Amino acid sequence: MIRILLLILFGVGISAKALAGPAKDSYSPYPQIIQNHDYPTIKAIETFVARLKTSSRDSAACSAARNLIEQVNYSVPNTTALFATLRRLLGDLSHKQPCRAVKFDQFPTRAYTRRTIVEFDFGSTVVIVDAFSNGSTDPERLYILDTVERSQSFFWGHVP
Repeated sequence: MIRILLLILFGVGISAKALAGPAKDSYSPYPQIIQNHDYPTIKAIETFVARLKTSSRDSAACSAARNLIEQVNYSVPNTTALFATLRRLLGDLSHKQPCRAVKFDQFPTRAYTRRTIVEFDFGSTVVIVDAFSNGSTDPERLYILDTVERSQSFFWGHVP
């Protein structure tokens, strides 16, 4: 079951990268699926969403989200790389089109105790941070930073 899920997720990551073309290559090492021993980054993503929730239940202004990202210093290399790449990506996309909104949620799935998802809406492009975890004691976890077309967005995909 886990192998099938990983193959599906790996295939989705490859096809998303292929669709976006060379633009994503400038943000190496992302998009990428990170797993297993990196619980501190999962926790940082969950904490980021918890801080966003203090101002709203499920959405926030882009400026508020960016301010939260700027305020935190991360000591774990993978966490630093993730949020530094996210900052750069948001900044670069903001020059082309302003961020419209940020939506987020946390909920259990059939396979994971917690899925944490954050999406930054840039019109036709959506930046996603998606994390799956069963807690600190279970090594089965992953997180993803990626850009997708609006139609592939969890929150905005159904909006014409």
